[in-house]
Amino acid sequence: MDKVLQEKFEQHYLSSIEPWNYTGSGSEKLRYQRVIQLSRQFAPKPQQVLDVGCSLGQFTLLLAGYAEKTWAIDISPTAVNRCKENIGQQIQAIDFQVGTLAEVDIPPNSLDVIFYCDGLNSHEIEGEALQATIRQTRLLLKPGGIIIFTDYLHYRYFDQFRAKVSSFGLKIIHDEPMNDKLWFHVKSWLKSGKNLAWVQNFLASEKAAQFFARISALRGEKGSRHLCVIAQK
Repeated sequence: MDKVLQEKFEQHYLSSIEPWNYTGSGSEKLRYQRVIQLSRQFAPKPQQVLDVGCSLGQFTLLLAGYAEKTWAIDISPTAVNRCKENIGQQIQAIDFQVGTLAEVDIPPNSLDVIFYCDGLNSHEIEGEALQATIRQTRLLLKPGGIIIFTDYLHYRYFDQFRAKVSSFGLKIIHDEPMNDKLWFHVKSWLKSGKNLAWVQNFLASEKAAQFFARISALRGEKGSRHLCVIAQK
């Protein structure tokens, strides 16, 4: 395990109630909902799924009732403990582990879906770490199983991200921009008023995020800061 990276994320969770404030982001809520829609489309009745980088469980909670068994991992022990507290009894069959996808202890050929949101690019997974992640992904997925990537990056780097996904040796079966660039611009414009209640409510609004997404979609890939790619074993 990369101890430097682990310590970096530990500090995030030790120093903040909610790093990155996903629950206060209408855009992130839409992204999570879209990922769930896609997973149900391509894997309607999974037996086992894995949430990589579970954080505080904001996305993990959306998996309630989806699979027979859910696995949730994060490199930060504090994040895993807080995720456990937030999940409670809302997902019955769930197993938590501390570590990366390359290190997770799950039986081979057991996963129908791996969710890998905001990690492959954001954590700069390269070199041997990338190769270990690739090996583990191919080991853990069932034949026909899928891995769903989303990552935050400039549209100029979308093709590089696609190439990184292609290096997994899996078949890419879906690729879509998430139409969220304008929302991030608006968030930046309102930064000076981030502590005002109306600003917080506005940024948390899914309806506002949907409005900005429709405008962003008019620009094609240039209107996105997240790319979603699904690959199948």
